[in-house]
Amino acid sequence: MKEFDRLFRKIYEDNVNVKLSDERFYKLSDGYEAEQKQLDQEIEMLTAQVGEADTEVTNVAKLIAVTKKYTRIEELTPEIHNAFVD
Repeated sequence: MKEFDRLFRKIYEDNVNVKLSDERFYKLSDGYEAEQKQLDQEIEMLTAQVGEADTEVTNVAKLIAVTKKYTRIEELTPEIHNAFVD
Protein backbone atom coordinates (compact mmCIF):
# COMPACT_ATOMS: atom_id res chain seq x y z
CA MET A 1 0.00 0.00 0.00
CA LYS A 2 2.91 2.30 0.73
CA GLU A 3 4.23 1.54 -2.74
CA PHE A 4 0.92 2.59 -4.29
CA ASP A 5 0.98 5.83 -2.31
CA ARG A 6 4.51 6.48 -3.57
CA LEU A 7 3.48 5.76 -7.16
CA PHE A 8 0.46 8.06 -6.92
CA ARG A 9 2.65 10.88 -5.62
CA LYS A 10 5.18 10.29 -8.40
CA ILE A 11 2.65 10.33 -11.25
CA TYR A 12 0.93 13.36 -9.70
CA GLU A 13 4.23 15.21 -9.52
CA ASP A 14 5.07 14.19 -13.08
CA ASN A 15 1.67 15.42 -14.21
CA VAL A 16 2.07 18.75 -12.38
CA ASN A 17 5.56 19.20 -13.87
CA VAL A 18 4.16 18.38 -17.33
CA LYS A 19 6.31 15.28 -17.64
CA LEU A 20 3.13 13.23 -17.94
CA SER A 21 0.06 14.12 -19.96
CA ASP A 22 -3.32 14.39 -18.25
CA GLU A 23 -4.61 11.46 -20.30
CA ARG A 24 -1.70 9.25 -19.28
CA PHE A 25 -2.02 10.38 -15.67
CA TYR A 26 -5.69 9.35 -15.55
CA LYS A 27 -4.97 5.97 -17.15
CA LEU A 28 -2.18 5.21 -14.70
CA SER A 29 -4.17 6.54 -11.76
CA ASP A 30 -7.22 4.43 -12.65
CA GLY A 31 -5.05 1.34 -13.03
CA TYR A 32 -3.35 1.89 -9.67
CA GLU A 33 -6.68 2.51 -7.96
CA ALA A 34 -8.18 -0.69 -9.39
CA GLU A 35 -5.17 -2.71 -8.31
CA GLN A 36 -5.24 -1.12 -4.85
CA LYS A 37 -8.93 -2.03 -4.43
CA GLN A 38 -8.16 -5.60 -5.46
CA LEU A 39 -5.35 -5.78 -2.91
CA ASP A 40 -7.64 -4.35 -0.21
CA GLN A 41 -10.14 -7.13 -0.94
CA GLU A 42 -7.40 -9.78 -0.85
CA ILE A 43 -6.11 -8.40 2.45
CA GLU A 44 -9.62 -8.53 3.90
CA MET A 45 -10.10 -12.12 2.71
CA LEU A 46 -6.70 -13.26 4.00
CA THR A 47 -7.28 -11.58 7.35
CA ALA A 48 -10.55 -13.49 7.68
CA GLN A 49 -8.79 -16.74 6.78
CA VAL A 50 -6.10 -16.10 9.39
CA GLY A 51 -8.81 -15.50 11.98
CA GLU A 52 -10.50 -18.77 11.06
CA ALA A 53 -7.18 -20.62 11.21
CA ASP A 54 -6.47 -19.15 14.66
CA THR A 55 -9.87 -20.37 15.84
CA GLU A 56 -9.18 -23.84 14.46
CA VAL A 57 -5.78 -23.97 16.17
CA THR A 58 -7.40 -22.96 19.46
CA ASN A 59 -10.06 -25.65 19.05
CA VAL A 60 -7.48 -28.32 18.28
CA ALA A 61 -5.42 -27.28 21.30
CA LYS A 62 -8.49 -27.57 23.52
CA LEU A 63 -9.28 -31.02 22.09
CA ILE A 64 -5.72 -32.19 22.72
CA ALA A 65 -5.87 -30.94 26.30
CA VAL A 66 -9.16 -32.78 26.94
CA THR A 67 -7.85 -35.92 25.27
CA LYS A 68 -4.71 -35.89 27.42
CA LYS A 69 -6.84 -35.47 30.53
CA TYR A 70 -8.92 -38.52 29.68
CA THR A 71 -6.43 -41.02 28.30
CA ARG A 72 -8.01 -44.07 29.93
CA ILE A 73 -11.78 -43.83 29.88
CA GLU A 74 -13.35 -46.83 31.54
CA GLU A 75 -16.83 -45.36 31.77
CA LEU A 76 -18.34 -42.50 29.79
CA THR A 77 -19.69 -40.11 32.39
CA PRO A 78 -21.71 -36.97 31.66
CA GLU A 79 -18.68 -34.92 32.70
CA ILE A 80 -16.40 -36.63 30.17
CA HIS A 81 -19.06 -36.49 27.47
CA ASN A 82 -19.58 -32.76 28.03
CA ALA A 83 -15.83 -32.12 28.02
CA PHE A 84 -15.48 -33.68 24.57
CA VAL A 85 -18.63 -32.04 23.22
CA ASP A 86 -17.40 -28.61 24.27
